[in-house]
Amino acid sequence: MKVGIVGVGGVGRTLAQLLRAEAAIDALLLIDKEENRVRFFTKMMGRVKVDASPFDLKAPLGLPRVLKGCAVVVNTAPPTFNLAVMDACLQADAHYIDVAASGPREPSALPGILEQLQRHDGFRAKGLRALLSMGLDPGMSNVLAREAADTLDSVEAIRIRSGGTAQIPGYVSDIFPLYSRETFLSDMLSPPSAWSDGALREREPLSDSEDFEFPPPVGVQRTFLVSHEEVKTLPRYLGKPVRRIDFKQAFHPELIQAVLSLKTLGLLAEDRKIS
Repeated sequence: MKVGIVGVGGVGRTLAQLLRAEAAIDALLLIDKEENRVRFFTKMMGRVKVDASPFDLKAPLGLPRVLKGCAVVVNTAPPTFNLAVMDACLQADAHYIDVAASGPREPSALPGILEQLQRHDGFRAKGLRALLSMGLDPGMSNVLAREAADTLDSVEAIRIRSGGTAQIPGYVSDIFPLYSRETFLSDMLSPPSAWSDGALREREPLSDSEDFEFPPPVGVQRTFLVSHEEVKTLPRYLGKPVRRIDFKQAFHPELIQAVLSLKTLGLLAEDRKIS
């Protein structure tokens, strides 16, 4: 089986290493706009044949041709490109997986995950599968919530809390996250939603702080409401009604102060240019 990986950053590189050891996979296609990222793997010896295709997703028209021949495509590029990669998979007859979703493309538009779900009929008509937001959280968090709900007669609330103590030598990882900076800032600064009594209700970013006690060795960390996919998907796929769902993530106080200051100064705007 040939698997394509779109976006070979931190997550994509790790995935490529893992898939090279999978017996069911005999070929990998690595796609990224940075040629040096994808060429690195082509020099590695092993059973799995690794090909590289430098490609910029900002001009996606040629992507179906690049993906042709892949049985499955795993999208680990920034979530703003999800729809473009999904559409390319439909044209290339490839199954699709991603690990996160984006916020609305415009203030009044649907959240990214709900817009992606509108592709359901297209994939089903071609006999293809698309697994959306299937990382740790979202992804494993959804599976755990559904597994727990299946054992209960009714569900009142689902409270998802994310914290950790991951450390990488040389990085201040207890202050800044270890995953995509773009995705992190989008989650942090986009207006979060909470599910309440049958509807999504928008809240203020980083509001409703809560000191939550995680299991050892994490301990007590301060969490805040952030924009996350589970709040939007669990009400659809939990298998039974639920009154309330929210998602809170732990952040270092200095990080919140720094990010909010940069936002106030306009330095986090996507169209900001410094000359």
